[in-house]
Amino acid sequence: NEIAENRANIAELMNKQTAPNGQVTVDLKPVNDKIDALTTASNVLIDEIADNTNDIGKLAVISETTVDEVANNRAQIRDNKATIDALTTASNVLIDEIADNTNDIGKLAVISETTVDEVANNRAQIKDNHGKIAENKQALAQKADKRVVDAMRSFDTYLASLAGTNQGKINKLETAVADKADQATVDALTTASHVLIDEIADNTNDIGKLAVISETTVDEVANNRAQIRDNKAAITKNQADIATLISRTPAAVDLQPINDKIGALDNSLNDKINKLDDKLSAGVAGAVAIAMMPAPAAGSHYITGGTGFYNGENAVAVGLTGASETGTFTYKIGGSVNSSGSGTFGAGAGYRWK
Repeated sequence: NEIAENRANIAELMNKQTAPNGQVTVDLKPVNDKIDALTTASNVLIDEIADNTNDIGKLAVISETTVDEVANNRAQIRDNKATIDALTTASNVLIDEIADNTNDIGKLAVISETTVDEVANNRAQIKDNHGKIAENKQALAQKADKRVVDAMRSFDTYLASLAGTNQGKINKLETAVADKADQATVDALTTASHVLIDEIADNTNDIGKLAVISETTVDEVANNRAQIRDNKAAITKNQADIATLISRTPAAVDLQPINDKIGALDNSLNDKINKLDDKLSAGVAGAVAIAMMPAPAAGSHYITGGTGFYNGENAVAVGLTGASETGTFTYKIGGSVNSSGSGTFGAGAGYRWK
């Protein structure tokens, strides 16, 4: 409007500079000064328009960058969702492993209880064996001593009978031997002596067998002691393994923190998606508001406004539009503010020819 007024004023001044006869009717210095001032103002306006055009180009680049960032944000959201799915799968695997470990701990506890019972039974049996071994030793000693004593007593009794009751027979034997008579009696006594010697040999053999049995029992006791030591070592190792397993695996696994973390991640992602959707919808509403600003008529310049709605979001836009006298050149500059609190800015220009 100022440019058009300046042109009109210049034309009016040019008409007033000379009379029809060509003589100067007014002083041209004030006119020239005003023309210079108008020219300077026009140049300033041209520079401002150039700056606005440059800013429009920069805003176009920023708009393209924003579109790229939105695309990147969408890609990152997809990646985040994939990561959350992977974390959920890993969490489920961890829960299964914890359940398996808990089951194994239960089995180990049963095995440990069984081992403790077996150890207690072994101790009881060993204690009982100790008693039986002591009894066997005593019985064997008593039996061996008794058989030896009995044999000795029998032998002494037999000798006494030979010395006492059979003294007459001995005397007769001596007489018979001396006289080389009664050979049958000598043979009988010899046989009886041999029988007694055989009994003594049998008793000696039995004593040897009892000694072997006693040694075998002693060996069994030694073997039992070795097995007891082995059992103690195995029990100690089992207890250490159980303690290690218990220290590595929690007695009671609380899954609530894991579920809370997954829920928080899910809620955060949903919140980001919803906010991004609101911003995108608000941006579309802002673009609609700018687009709805009316186009100028030829030779006119307007301050315009517009409004837009999209997907529950709204925006209000204001701008400046204009066209040259012939309508060959048009321009539009505008900005909008949307319900999400952000704003958009746009500018455009066109040139028409036939």
